[in-house]
Amino acid sequence: MRVCISSAHGKNVSGAVGILNEVEESRRIVPEVVKYLKQAGAEVIEFHENNARDKNSNVNAIVAFHNSQQRDLDVSVHLNSVDGGIREAGIGVEVLYLTGNTQTHKLASHVARAISNASGLILRRGDGTLVSNLGFMRLTNKPAILIEVCFVNSQTDAGLYRENFDSICRAIAKAITGQMIPAAKTQTAPGTACDAPASGKIIDEPDKPVPIMGISSIAAEVMAVFLLSRSPEPKINCTPHELAMLYIKEGMAEGIRGDIAFCQAIHETGWFRYGGDVKPEQNNFAGIGAIGAGAGGAVFDAPEIGVLAHIHHLKAYASNEPLVSENKSPRFHLVTRGIAPNWIDLAGRWAVPGFDSKRFNNIGDAYSRGETYGQQILKIYESLKHYASLAGYPAYTPASDTSKNAEHWAEGSFQYLNYMGVTIHERRFDDAPTRGEMFALLEQYDRNFIKASKK
Repeated sequence: MRVCISSAHGKNVSGAVGILNEVEESRRIVPEVVKYLKQAGAEVIEFHENNARDKNSNVNAIVAFHNSQQRDLDVSVHLNSVDGGIREAGIGVEVLYLTGNTQTHKLASHVARAISNASGLILRRGDGTLVSNLGFMRLTNKPAILIEVCFVNSQTDAGLYRENFDSICRAIAKAITGQMIPAAKTQTAPGTACDAPASGKIIDEPDKPVPIMGISSIAAEVMAVFLLSRSPEPKINCTPHELAMLYIKEGMAEGIRGDIAFCQAIHETGWFRYGGDVKPEQNNFAGIGAIGAGAGGAVFDAPEIGVLAHIHHLKAYASNEPLVSENKSPRFHLVTRGIAPNWIDLAGRWAVPGFDSKRFNNIGDAYSRGETYGQQILKIYESLKHYASLAGYPAYTPASDTSKNAEHWAEGSFQYLNYMGVTIHERRFDDAPTRGEMFALLEQYDRNFIKASKK
């Protein structure tokens, strides 16, 4: 496969400028994508336009270079912007393709989805693609796509782009070639929590349905920061960390994956921005009773009750086991117990029809594209896991599993405490703790558990 790839605009022709500079960033992205394309076995021609003084000359020079090369695919890397100045909300990724070209439409969708999965950037217009007759697509004589990686005037986009730069470049190359590219080895200081593997043998195995029942694997602290990275001012009646801790604690009590339930709440509330029939003051994080036609659904007196109701309602779908605490879901009795043991089973049950009927003919069509209700929840969870990995937090592995392969019997306890929000940065399993370390641990325990339990 031979790919010709070029950066946006030119040395003397400005592109979009905001929090990020399109020309500068595209010239960072292209060499990295080239590196990974070559690792995947592709032959690559790289181009950056440096001579043109106006837009028309710039486009013509880029097109002329591409058309002068022997290649199978043309790729142009850009960043976009929208009117209205700097904004907090995410705008997302989109990949442009030529009108009527089904081959490049499929590739554009594949590249957009890969970038979104690698970074958490929103897919624009549902599948992240846009039909275009821009000069680059229209005038090049081979199949072509133009990648708008993110929007330069979105604070959320800029943050996700910076945090996930390498993953984005790697994802573009993998999507183009279809070849797996080995993950980069991260450099971490010895003796920190980052020595732990970013993920362990647990819970989430590729190609297997993810159960609703189970043990959470992501720390509440990471869940809270992940939410804030996409929604800096969530409309909730407590702090993001308090909400995340509620999902972990109540989920653990009932045997529900609190971390994925938190992702379901993100999906239901639009990153806690709301905007639909349910209002923030209802503390209804799961859309319980919001069945359309303006029905706002259930109202709960406090976030704690809203989280309990959500967890209880999930248990109704996932299990026949009795509740540990008093039921708070007003629609618990309407559910056929145990009818949906896995997250993907919620499509057509928790959410009806469970897919976007404007985009897909049936649920099978949506499932093949990864766009059913349960699959959308799991996409958010995959982004959360990726975010946790980049932040250096080990996924929690139950101690009984960890002890089988761990070098020290206390490894499982170490991971559990970090997962529960009691941060311990160094293992030093056989050293005596100092008084200062004991004070710090006791303070964290008091803040995370004693005071939280009294609220």
